[in-house]
Amino acid sequence: MSFGLCLLSFELLFSGAVHAATPIPTGTWVMVPTNGFPVNAVGWESLVYSPAVKKSVFWGGYHTLGSEPNEALVGYDFNANRWDVLSLGGDFHTEATPEAGHPWGTFVYDPNQNLFLDNAINSGSNAAEMTLHAWWFDPVGLTARDKETTPRPGQITTAAAVFDASHNVYVLVTGADTWTYSESTNMFQTITTNGTPPAGLSYAAMAYNSANQKSYLFGGAVGSSYSNNLYTYDVPTHTWTRLAPSGALPPARQYANFAYDSTHNIFLLFGGETRAAHSAILGSTTLPPTIGRH
Repeated sequence: MSFGLCLLSFELLFSGAVHAATPIPTGTWVMVPTNGFPVNAVGWESLVYSPAVKKSVFWGGYHTLGSEPNEALVGYDFNANRWDVLSLGGDFHTEATPEAGHPWGTFVYDPNQNLFLDNAINSGSNAAEMTLHAWWFDPVGLTARDKETTPRPGQITTAAAVFDASHNVYVLVTGADTWTYSESTNMFQTITTNGTPPAGLSYAAMAYNSANQKSYLFGGAVGSSYSNNLYTYDVPTHTWTRLAPSGALPPARQYANFAYDSTHNIFLLFGGETRAAHSAILGSTTLPPTIGRH
């Protein structure tokens, strides 16, 4: 069975690698028929790359009976050009898998321990269960752990998160609150922040800059308005800083995809939803990729 995947090669980001069956020219989107398991996404996933297993992974759907629950950890292998199910769950949690639901923006990868981290799974009233636990998944050993924490952020349906590898903490932003999570202590902490924190944001996007060891947050929704503000967060000083980038700012949006390329010290921003097209998730024709350096 074959499924389509869109791949993009940037001259700045990639060397123009060529797949065994499908050439990917530099600076070009290519629809690639993929093989493997019939996975599906419902729009609330975060696709995260793991160098340890060389797969792009998300908590998504596999033979799911409805559009709401995500209940499988699936990964795409570029060299094999196939999707595989790494872990299969169900409506209710087990010791090794969370309950079915949406990961929103909280699914991240810890390169220090080679673990995927997620805080709870949440699809609101459509969820059969909401344990609101933290979860670790080892993509090499294909093992997972249910990590119950006290205190914990609770029900967060609009959060964004990133892993700060330099300070070995998971940074989570929900509304006006900033939390950090330590694997060594298995504890969440509410942080009293300094500076100019983002206020009441929903569905923002986050990326970690390994060059200056800061977390970046872009966009999101504030009530009925959308934002194109850019912030940094510094873990040691608990300080948020609103930046004032030069040049033409990207359109305000929520649900954006935001990543940092450590090789070239640039950020890539793609897609999302604008207020002018509230019901549409926009792609490259309306919200083209935006590259910035800081």
